[in-house]
Amino acid sequence: MARLKVGLEHGALLFTTPWTTSDGIFDGIFLGQFQTCSYDFGAKPLVKLICEIELFAYICIRWHLRHLLHRRYGLIFIDNESSRMAMIKRSSASNAMFLLVSLISLLDAILPFSAWCERVPSASNPADLPSRNDSETLCRMFNAVNQGDKPLPPYILSFLMGKQFDVDLAELVRFEAVK
Repeated sequence: MARLKVGLEHGALLFTTPWTTSDGIFDGIFLGQFQTCSYDFGAKPLVKLICEIELFAYICIRWHLRHLLHRRYGLIFIDNESSRMAMIKRSSASNAMFLLVSLISLLDAILPFSAWCERVPSASNPADLPSRNDSETLCRMFNAVNQGDKPLPPYILSFLMGKQFDVDLAELVRFEAVK
C-alpha cells in the first residue's frame, strides 16, 4: 500500500510501503515548481488549482518512486474529487488535467503500478499537517523520515507545459523512466 497526499502551499507527500523498512514523507515547496509549469493556470485563483496541484503532487511521488512501485498494488488517497475522477477516468476536459493524467498513464504503461484511488476529506487527512507547517508532527505520527523536496526533471515540466500532448517529449519521458 502507498498512501500519498499533498499540502497546498508547503506540500508534503506521505507514503508508507511494506517494501521498505521505514515510512517517509517528501516535504517541499511543490507550489513553486507547479507554477513554473502552469502556463494556462495563471488566470485561476490558487484555490481553484487544487485539482491540478493534487495530480502534480502525485506525479512527483509517482516519478520518484517509479521503480519501487513497479509491478505493485496500492492505495492512493486524494482529498479532491475532481482529481480522483481524473485519475480513474484517465481523461479530463481541461487541457492541463489531461496532460497530467496522460503523464500518469504513460508511467503506468512503462512501469505498471495498479492502484485504487480513494478520496479522504482534508479534515481526516494527516498529510495536511505540512500545509500548516507541521511536518515534524507528521513524521512523529508515522515514525517517518522526511525525504525533503523531490523536484521533477525539466523534460517532464516541459511536457506538462505543452498546449497539447507532445509525442517527442512523451518518448523522452518513456526513455528516461526506465533508467
